[in-house]
Parts: sequence; C-alpha cells; structure tokens
Amino acid sequence: MSTSSFFTRQAGLVSASRLGRICLPVLLLLLGMAPGAWAQRTSLEAVTITAAVDGNSTPAATTYYSKPASQTPIYQGANLGGGAQFDRNTGSLNLTGASLNVNPLGAPIVSAFLDYRIYKSGTTPPGYSRVSLDRTSANNTTNPVTFALPSNAPPIDVLAQAAVFGGGTFSLEISWEVNYNDPDNGGLLTKLTSPSNNTGAGYVATFQVQTPAVAPPGSTTTWISNSDTNWLNPANWSNGVPSSQSDAVIPDKAPTTPSTVAPLLNDPAAMYEVRNLNMPNGDFTVRSLLRLGQSTGGTNLGATLRVYGNLFCPGAGLLAAVVDPNNVGTPNPQTNSTLVFAGSSDQFLQGTVTCVDVRIEGGGNKKVNGNLNVTNTLKFETGTTANIVTTDANGNYVADQGLAQINLRDSGTLLGENNISSVIGTLIADRSLVANVTQTFGNVGLDITTNQTITSPNVIVTRTTGANFTNNNTPTTTVGIKRIFGVSGTVNNSPSVSTIVFRYLDTPAELNGIQEQNLTLFRTTNGNAGPFVPIGGVVDTDANTITRTNLTAINTITAGDRTAPLPVTLVAFNAVRVGNNAQLTWTTATETNNKGFAVQVSTDGAVFRTLAFVDSQNPNGTSLRTYNYTDTEAGKNGTRYYRLQQTDLDGKTAYSPTRTVSFSGAATATTLTLTAAPNPFTNEFSLSLDGNMGVTPTLITLTDMAGRTVRQQRVPADGGSLSLGDLSSLGNGLYLVRVSLSDGSTKTVRVQKQ
Repeated sequence: MSTSSFFTRQAGLVSASRLGRICLPVLLLLLGMAPGAWAQRTSLEAVTITAAVDGNSTPAATTYYSKPASQTPIYQGANLGGGAQFDRNTGSLNLTGASLNVNPLGAPIVSAFLDYRIYKSGTTPPGYSRVSLDRTSANNTTNPVTFALPSNAPPIDVLAQAAVFGGGTFSLEISWEVNYNDPDNGGLLTKLTSPSNNTGAGYVATFQVQTPAVAPPGSTTTWISNSDTNWLNPANWSNGVPSSQSDAVIPDKAPTTPSTVAPLLNDPAAMYEVRNLNMPNGDFTVRSLLRLGQSTGGTNLGATLRVYGNLFCPGAGLLAAVVDPNNVGTPNPQTNSTLVFAGSSDQFLQGTVTCVDVRIEGGGNKKVNGNLNVTNTLKFETGTTANIVTTDANGNYVADQGLAQINLRDSGTLLGENNISSVIGTLIADRSLVANVTQTFGNVGLDITTNQTITSPNVIVTRTTGANFTNNNTPTTTVGIKRIFGVSGTVNNSPSVSTIVFRYLDTPAELNGIQEQNLTLFRTTNGNAGPFVPIGGVVDTDANTITRTNLTAINTITAGDRTAPLPVTLVAFNAVRVGNNAQLTWTTATETNNKGFAVQVSTDGAVFRTLAFVDSQNPNGTSLRTYNYTDTEAGKNGTRYYRLQQTDLDGKTAYSPTRTVSFSGAATATTLTLTAAPNPFTNEFSLSLDGNMGVTPTLITLTDMAGRTVRQQRVPADGGSLSLGDLSSLGNGLYLVRVSLSDGSTKTVRVQKQ
C-alpha cells in the first residue's frame, strides 16, 4: 500500500526543525496592507493524515506539503486514495496534523486557525469548518512563528462528515487564517486569509468513496438516483440498499437539478425491506414518492415492502395501487401492492398511506397517527401477536376519527382478526346494500340485512373499539363494552327494516367487566350523546354475536349489561299476556328521589311510546314495593315490546330491560300462583306453581333486597324439583324468589330466612 495514499491517525506533527527548512511560497492577501509588503508572510508547511481503505487495511501515515514541487507528496491536486475507494462504514480517513509558518515582520501574531471543507466534486462547496491552532514556537516580531493542530486534539474524521454521501469523488479543501496586531494601523487586530483572499479557494485534494452493497445495521441511507429507479441497486443509495436493520430516506423532489426519480419496487420475488422509512415532505408539489408494484402491458407486477420500524409519510407519497381486479378480497403479493408491518415490537405510522394489501406480522402495537387506507385486504398473519391501534402524534390511544383511522373504504376486507390480534380504535368501511342480502362491510363486525337496495350514497359503518360509552342517564357504573358501531345512511330511514348481527371479542378488555351471557344491545339516535336505550337482541356466546331483528333504524349501537341497575333498584319486571291484554308487574327494593315510571310500548323494539305513568309509592325508601299496569289497548297483534322509563324528581331518566309479549294466535288463560314453603324458612324451602300451566319453569333466581343475585338454579327439562337446595349459609333477612317460565314471563314470591 503506497504511503502517499492515506491520512494516518498515528502520525505526529512535522518537527519544528523540518518546518524551519521548508519555505514554501504561498499567495496571500493582507487586509489593510499593500500586498507586496506581506508577500509570502504565511505558508502551510505540512498536512499529516492517516488512512485505511477499509476495515481490513492497516492505517498508514502520509505527510503532504503545499510547495515546492521538489518535496513530495504535494497536497494540492493529490488523490488521497491513489485511486482506491474508501469504505465509509469500515475505513478511515483522518486529518491528524497540520502546521503553519508565519513571518511576523515586526507584527505580534495573536492567533491562527485551520479551515477545511468537504464536498462532492462538481457541487457547490459549503462553508468552512474551523479548528484553532496552537503556537509551537516563541511569539516574537522578528523570527518565524509556527502553529500546529493541538497534540491532544481528536482527529478530524473526514469520512464521517455529513457531506460524504454515496459513492464518487469528494474534495477535501484546506485554508487558514492568521490574526496579528497591525503596527501600521494603530495596533488594531488584522486578519490574513490564505492561500488567496481573491479567489477564496484553498488547497484541494480528492478521495474516492465506494457505496456499500447493503446499508450497515443502525445506519441511514438516502435515495440519490436521478435516472435509475431500481431500489436494489446500491449506486442509487447514499449508503447502500436499506435492510431490516437500517433506515432509508426518500428525499423531496424539488428543487434539485437534476431531480431524483422515484424508486420503483416491481419484482414479486425480490426482498424489499427497511427498518425506518422517512418520506418527509407533505407538500404535494415536491413530495417524495415511492412506487410499490407496476402495471405494464396488462400485466400486474406486485411487490412487497416489509417495514420493521416506523413509517413517516405525511405527503401520501407511497403509491401502492397495483391490484389484480379478478382476485378481489384475497391477498396476492404476486399481483398486488403489498405493505407488511413486520416488526417484533411497536411500530409507528405517521401520515397517510393507501395500499392494496396490508399485512400485520410480528408483535407489539402498530400505531397509526393519520390514515391507513386499505383497498383490498388488511390481514393479521397467523401467529402474530400484534394489534393495530389508532393514536395521537405521541403514540397514545385515541378514538378520534379526525386524528387517526383505518379505512377499508368500499372494497377492503379485514382478515384474521381474533382475541389476540385486532384493530383497536377507529375502523371505517362503506358499502352499498342489496335488498335481503347480508352485507358484512368487509368483516368489521356488524352485519346488516335490510329490505331495501341502497346504492348511493353508500352506507358507512364506523367501528370504535378500546373505548366505551357510559349511559349518562344511569349510574356511572352502567357502562357498555368497548365496542361501538355508528351507522350513517339511508338504512336509518323509513321504510328500511333491518336485521343486524353485532359481533364482539370475548376478551376481558373488550367485555369491560360485563358477563357475556348478560349482553344486550343499546342504541342512541342522538349521535354519540345518548341517552342509550336497550333494544334487546339474542346473544350467542359461542359465536360471540348478538342478533337483533326488525330494526327500523340502527344509528349508534353498543352492547351493555341487561342486568345493570337503574337508579331505582329494580329486582323484578315481568310482562305476560292475560287474554287480549298484557299484565305488567315490577318490584323495587330501594328508591331514591323517584318520581315514578312511564310504561312504554313498541311494535318493533326500537321506537317506543308511553301508555301511562305510574307514580312512585314512596320517592325514597328501602323496602320492597310492587307495581302493576295492564295494557288494555284494542287491536294488539304480533309481538309487543314493553319497558319502563324511570324518572327522578330532578327529571333524569333511565330505562329497564325490555320484555316481549306475543299476541299471535288465540288468547289462553295463564293464571299461575307461586308459593314457597316453609316461609319463613331456616335452611331450605320448596316452590310450587299452581294454576293453568301451559308453560314450564326454566330458571329459579334468588336475590337479596339490594337486587344482587345470591343463588341461581336451572330447572331440568322434565320439570324436576323447584328447589334451591341448602341455603343455611345465607344471612337472615328478606329475599325475592323469581321463577322464569318458558313463555318469557316470570313469577315472584318473597321469602324470609330466620
């Protein structure tokens, strides 16, 4: 290896005696003095450097001189690598020593500085960086004064400079400045800059840098190509092709000359990957672009980009719309633009990304602050433990559509969501509806079958998970599960009648402390403001669904606890058919500021009207009170839905669960009496039902006076014994026994334990 090729870290400064023997003419300009008086007053004596082309080479020292030509090597015009290329990630190119000789000519020297700058050859040089030099000889006004880099100063790492990007030829330019007290100008501080104050140019040497094939782990590489679009070509990057362990920057397109071209990923078999991807500019006119997939001659060339870290894309510059129109609803990396969030820990998407197929792998939370639009499939890969979470700019969960959303638009489908991996936050889909055909809205979790064809505008479903509503008209403990659907569009208007299937995840986080078997649907027609009123529904705990038929409007719905207490502790509410009428009975255990109850009826379970108002027997009390009302309206047919609207003295309202009575078919007399014996009891009692049966008992429930269930027993299909068994462990006091019947009605009796 030629010693003329390198800077060296180990080499010391050129000795003072050597400097004294070297007298190199340098063009200078003295401010405030005639040029001739100060000719050759300063000279750059030597530059000491160390270099190693790569990590396998030994650093070698070379000392360069500015002039005369008889002393070699000469710095001006030198090739510091002798034609070899430096590996900027493993090689070294360090400026470790420089010396300057100043002829004082009767003027005291105050300070001296070395200036240097590094730039790619052929580009406009930047400003100089400066290093202060130490005086290495006595300061006087007659003999030459020498300056040098401080002996304890760290080397100047040339390859680590920000200007050294990509491969090619770079320049290292050196100049200097000397300050002295000018005796001809009253001793004022005067500046000398060299080699030439007229041109501003210093001594220039060049060096060659190679681009690594792959960006080293932990490094950043920048797209620099202005012609070739191949992502996998190292020459198109400042620091090699990005990998799963290195970051990439796709810079703005303007106003560089020539402007960079957008990288193109168009090989379905290629491995395109990156750790953090930064596409910085949100200005549409200059935004950075990246093309994922290509359509040529009727052939779709899909491509897959795997991101292991964060993706910053405020300008929506990821162009990923290549799709096979004959294979909608199925992920296909061969023909579709595919984006994979593959990191094993949290990842962050900021900005707007629209892509045909998005795949979720690895673990952690894939945090979205902005818009992730998926036009074909959003798939949780088998085995992943990752969630997608909508967040604010700081990565904190939000359920705010204006800040963050995942949107399946009118064609995207959600695949693979389960109890371990799901979308948490705001998920949106819009679809047209065909009469009597179930629409799943891309598997967002709400299926709608309506009696109308709705083609324009589409019905929009907005799903919010991870947040729940609290019914403002019930105690704060009355809350819904952490899943809400908002439905907008003609499906909420007459004459639409719909059946909905509300799908949920039976995880503790989503159920929010509610027993799954107690789930029922609640709805509000007032945006998200409430009040939420129960609308019933059939729960299937195996399928994790709640089905509700005959809805004339959906609006905003969630699921809550059908047994949630009202401000009045309601321990029983029954509605049974008696002839052509409906007999309603209810029992309270405690009442606080209770004005009374509006008895309400509906023919569809959604729109209710008030039949009558029943005043409270005692607005404040803690003893059992029983109420009743008979619906004697004429012309009843089909199914009627009944509920109570409880009203406080201050005007606040709350609602009971809904009860149904069928008026299909001829009326039959169902007169039953429930008795308990012995009553009072000590350890146990038995129950008997007397009268015109026509129904069978199905469930026995025992509650205390606070409305809490203390014992429950299903009745065998053959009728069996109506008994709750040994109750000796219960405390003494009053209890309420409720027997549920096969027609949906109940019978109650009060018992006392002593």
